[in-house]
Amino acid sequence: MDALLGAAEAALRRSPAPALPLSQLTGEVRAATGVRSLEPLALLDALRCHPDHFKILDPGRGPWRFVARAEDASTDEPWIVSLEDPESPAEGYLADRLQRRLRASVRGVALALDADSPREVLRWHAMALAGASLAPVFRKKAA
Repeated sequence: MDALLGAAEAALRRSPAPALPLSQLTGEVRAATGVRSLEPLALLDALRCHPDHFKILDPGRGPWRFVARAEDASTDEPWIVSLEDPESPAEGYLADRLQRRLRASVRGVALALDADSPREVLRWHAMALAGASLAPVFRKKAA
């Protein structure tokens, strides 16, 4: 199981997005470890056993869950944030510095929020989605 957690941590560090939805993280862990039978719920259970390394946030919590589920499938699944300090890449493009700052902000908010508060998690989710939408921009600058 340590290989799965290590692969999850590496995928979160490698990703230009500040957090990943469970399905995407599961796909990346499957590719890294070669464990094709890995189910998202099994990975989620493993991540929940390590709250000092990963924060799991479910943006679909609250009375709007069933309405949101019909409109947008991305609210159906939890998002995963690494609580480890990200590695600092060498100074370079402005996008690199902006990306690090965005990732640190999303991570910092995740550390401080109440995961049982639907409002706080929904606000965090909006930040995470904004960060994920900028990921292609960061990826182009790094290439």
